[in-house]
Amino acid sequence: MFKETPQEQEDETRTSFWVFCALKLLKVLAYLLTFSLVLGGAVVTRGTLLFMTSQLKIPPTSPFLNSTRKICKDGLYLEEDKLYSTGVDSVQRVAWKWMLLLVLCVPELICFLDCVKECMLRSIKMPGPKTFFLVFVVETFHATGLCLLVFAVLPEMDAVKGAMICNCVAIVPALLASLSHKRAHWQTALNILAFAGQVTGTVIWTLGPTGVVTLPAALVLVSFAWWETAANEDAPAFQMLRLAPCKRSLEECRSVVFLLMSIWKMIVLFLGMLTIEYFSTGSVVALFDQLYTSFGSHQVPVYQLRTFVEGTEVAGPALLCEEDFLLSRRGVSLIVAGIHIAAGYIGYRACVFACRIDIQAVSMAFPLSLAGPATMALIVIACGARGVDVCFFNDFLPKYLFWNCPNDPLITFITNEQAWFWLLWFLGQVWITGYIWTSHNTRMAAEEAIFARPSYCSALLEQSTALNMRNSYSKLPVRMTFE
Repeated sequence: MFKETPQEQEDETRTSFWVFCALKLLKVLAYLLTFSLVLGGAVVTRGTLLFMTSQLKIPPTSPFLNSTRKICKDGLYLEEDKLYSTGVDSVQRVAWKWMLLLVLCVPELICFLDCVKECMLRSIKMPGPKTFFLVFVVETFHATGLCLLVFAVLPEMDAVKGAMICNCVAIVPALLASLSHKRAHWQTALNILAFAGQVTGTVIWTLGPTGVVTLPAALVLVSFAWWETAANEDAPAFQMLRLAPCKRSLEECRSVVFLLMSIWKMIVLFLGMLTIEYFSTGSVVALFDQLYTSFGSHQVPVYQLRTFVEGTEVAGPALLCEEDFLLSRRGVSLIVAGIHIAAGYIGYRACVFACRIDIQAVSMAFPLSLAGPATMALIVIACGARGVDVCFFNDFLPKYLFWNCPNDPLITFITNEQAWFWLLWFLGQVWITGYIWTSHNTRMAAEEAIFARPSYCSALLEQSTALNMRNSYSKLPVRMTFE
């Protein structure tokens, strides 16, 4: 009575073909999305950092404003045939200082929370005195160097120079890499050349009376953080300095050590900001008295620029007259800092994701290497556009805020300011971190099996990520994780 109808057989060849195409499409999308997040995060963090540091400089010719920037007269009752200038006053500088401290401390706070989680979920081992002292000194050096770089060095540079000098923070890794081979060969020669190129960044530019000290100190101290990945444990440099036992011991107690170091580094960053403020202005009272006022809306002075008969423009307190005011926007510094923090975290997590699914060559190494030139190109384009039309960015930025741009044309800047040295720094950094292009790790490996330090530095996102990546995973027990 009942007739059983056989089910229609599906064409497995057709099904497997579409599954194959879907998987390939998802893989391409993963490559493109991760590439975009890493490159975008690195460019945005560097651009916003230089934007914030550009608001801190007070030239000796003007005690009122941090720079003289031609202002867009749209919406202002100003004479069309005259030039006007403005900038950031001393009150607003307070807000930018605190926001720079915030963007430096947020990665340390994230590191602290991660270490607390690790200590609660896993068995911990206390560090030995030598290991703890080594990490204490190195992390103190790193935090001190960051303070000097962000609060003292970058504000004295234009944004293009600032982007260039950030490619010169691999001095200690380059030195250790130069000493990492027992016999000389072509790799050692290239390591030495990379180290020599990095060292030139400490002497090529002089930043005021203290620049001879602050610039080299900042670059050298910052680079101490990435000593672990610079050479193998069997290298003569590690054996001579007796770093190998400390490195092996640190692998067993890293969470405990960096739980304490993250707190200590935030203290060092805070004290460093106060120290630099005291030596630059003679007092730190304004940082606290004007803290609330600096984030609000207040009057920003606008000055008319006088000119000589020949048409040469002159900017200086003695030649500024007819003072007027415009209102500043409330909380701009907080918004910029928030963009920097979000971009830094997203960019770093995208790097971790790329390494865990083993696509780091295309989706991490390439965009990290491209971030420096891309940032400089965008800043040069932005400065050129504003030079042609001061109202070009009027819909996106307040009239009184912008990057500190080079005073000279591009060709003159490259020749007169020795900017072509940047190519040596960039190539040296690419060579020192070249292993990130070829390193491979177990899929879905834990983050500590990929990176040595459990934190990143959003101020130097591409450098800190590339220099922090382990060049060998075989010496570490790989722990699988599916977080």
